[in-house]
Amino acid sequence: MCSVPPSDAPKKTLLQRFWILLRSSLVGLCATASDLGTLCLLIYVFGVPDQIANVPSLIPGLVVMFIGNKYFAFEDRSRAIVRQGSLFFAIELVAFGLNALLFFLIRHWFDIHPILARILGSNVVYLGFSFPLWSLLVFRAGRKAEAEPAPQET
Repeated sequence: MCSVPPSDAPKKTLLQRFWILLRSSLVGLCATASDLGTLCLLIYVFGVPDQIANVPSLIPGLVVMFIGNKYFAFEDRSRAIVRQGSLFFAIELVAFGLNALLFFLIRHWFDIHPILARILGSNVVYLGFSFPLWSLLVFRAGRKAEAEPAPQET
């Protein structure tokens, strides 16, 4: 019979998971502000067509999402930033494509403002794809930094 070893981390309560989601959503608001600010800048200041401006405007939000979720939402102080960044990047690479696709479909099917299309599409991708995978694969809530051996006094 195959048994799974018990996790050394206690299971999070529903309330604890809710607070992580709430903090992550606050980070998402900051990321969205940087994303939408970039989108507006590209469309209204530089005259880039919205379908083209959509893709590069996602990048600042991505940076804000990683840093904010690691240190604020999940309170993850581990030093596994390269591993976590790689996993986060892989997940967000797929999310990037989903965001671009949803933006295109929403703009194509509905005559709504590009900012509203971005907000709707990004929220669907965040709640249905990104956040669940970050929780399972990237960040472990409350993980403290792996301690280095303390220097020995002589």
